[in-house]
Amino acid sequence: MIATLCRAAYELAVVLVVALLLTLPVHRATVRHLDVLRTLPDGVVELPADGLAPGDALTLWRFQLPWQVPLGEIVVDEVDGEVATARFDPDALRWPMGRHGRVIEQHTWDVAVDVGSELGLAEGDELSVYRGRKRVGALVLREVGEGRSTARLRGPVDHAVGLGVSEYTVRTQATDGADDPVATAIEAALVALVCGGWLLVGWRTRRWPLDVLGERLRTLPRPPRWAGRAAAAVVGGLVLGTLGPSVAGLALDRAADFLRVPPLGAQPLVRPWLGVTAGIAVLAMLWIARRRDPIRAVRESVSWHGSLVARLPPQGRSLALWALHLLIAWAFASTLYGFLQANLAQALAAGWPGAPERFPTFAHGLLYVATHLPRFDSPATFFEVAKFFLWSATIVGCLVGYLHTIASPLWRGSKLRHVDFTVPGWVTNALCYPLLGPAIWTLLPERPGLDPLVVGGLPHALAMVTGFWLNLLYTLSIWSMGTRFGVMVDKGLVDHGFYAVVRHPSYALESVMFVVLDLAGLTTWRQWWAVSSWFLLYWMRSEREDDFMGEVNPDYAPYRQRVPYKYVPGIW
Repeated sequence: MIATLCRAAYELAVVLVVALLLTLPVHRATVRHLDVLRTLPDGVVELPADGLAPGDALTLWRFQLPWQVPLGEIVVDEVDGEVATARFDPDALRWPMGRHGRVIEQHTWDVAVDVGSELGLAEGDELSVYRGRKRVGALVLREVGEGRSTARLRGPVDHAVGLGVSEYTVRTQATDGADDPVATAIEAALVALVCGGWLLVGWRTRRWPLDVLGERLRTLPRPPRWAGRAAAAVVGGLVLGTLGPSVAGLALDRAADFLRVPPLGAQPLVRPWLGVTAGIAVLAMLWIARRRDPIRAVRESVSWHGSLVARLPPQGRSLALWALHLLIAWAFASTLYGFLQANLAQALAAGWPGAPERFPTFAHGLLYVATHLPRFDSPATFFEVAKFFLWSATIVGCLVGYLHTIASPLWRGSKLRHVDFTVPGWVTNALCYPLLGPAIWTLLPERPGLDPLVVGGLPHALAMVTGFWLNLLYTLSIWSMGTRFGVMVDKGLVDHGFYAVVRHPSYALESVMFVVLDLAGLTTWRQWWAVSSWFLLYWMRSEREDDFMGEVNPDYAPYRQRVPYKYVPGIW
């Protein structure tokens, strides 16, 4: 019964993600992004008219990584030619509106802007300069008057007249069109088509729909074997050639910081050479691919059986494995505890606006949550708070597993079987944490993009529900491991619950969850490329875990036969 419920919940998660992705093109085609042109006194702003009419309600954004939620709302008051004025309640905004204006004159490096003392600006204030929503420079105010100020550009900005200026490094914008009735009807039809198709296939075949889909996909013609090897060689070479030096540089810098020696600057030093190292790695992998699968060759070269840990003598092995695990637990559990504190702080900021910014201890923060009711001013706030508490519950489940392993000598027969205390084991796991995670983020574009992709309507509601569902299943998948949770260890096989559906449910759910939670910022292909790294990281981690468990645990081979799929049941 439990396995059936887990399979149904897992397939529902897949269906929700597919339905959400199908609504995005329609949503994006109907949403307009309008820059705030100028801030006026008494809660008034100017923005491009662009088909606006008095009474239209627009959502405000200042879109960047920490602030992927709306600031508040403005209502169009009057439209005069190409400019519309709108009013807002300063007390109702999540963050201040800020002071915004435009460049109205330019004489080489000297410019004039249409804002000044009426907004509290003073001589020496620095404002950012924008072309569209891209920051292109900055200026410093020199003479400030009412409605007009002169300033000096900090760097060359050609044709500055008409460009926007703001006190923030991210420009404020308003969005409209998220609730377009035609777009909403199309989006609802797409969601109904996906969900209805899933239910219909299951009802007619009396089988799991993803199993049916997987069978159909496997009937499609496969690419030639050489093409698969070549693709694996190119992708694997790029990953090894860029990520390898970045990881090594970051590890050296972290070691220097830990030992309190002068900074080495190893990571910035290797960055200019990543193109060369990637090219060499691709050529090497292509050479290997002529005779064998390059990915398999790399796996065999870093196998657990070739490590020093595998050669530990029987005498004292249990104590040695336990001591090695202490280092693993210290590295990962201390990081997770930092996440736990950050989650509580962010949950308090979202759901308890009047809470102190800092508490003496973590326990004081929990006591405040237990004794004060939250304030959910919108469904988005509820889902945001729920996200942080689910993450916290997940971390607690992880910490329970670490504590059990540390205390395992107290229980008879409860011992560590093996520990993957190897360089590949450390790298593939630490990349998913701040231990080595920055090594890969330095290779990818920043996220989010300049414009929010999901700003309201059905896609916004579906994104919140889907993110919550993925988060809930991810938390349950961690807790279903119980005391057998661990990183880089074999504490015994877990083959029930979600682990009877696929072999790596937590990695699949977590990576997709992060993409859905980042969905609002995936403006261009560059941001999609950046978040695709989640799949790469957890694929590397799951493959290492498969290899390690397959080598050290005799029960794992039968388990792989019983549960052949790694991430998506019936398909992959």
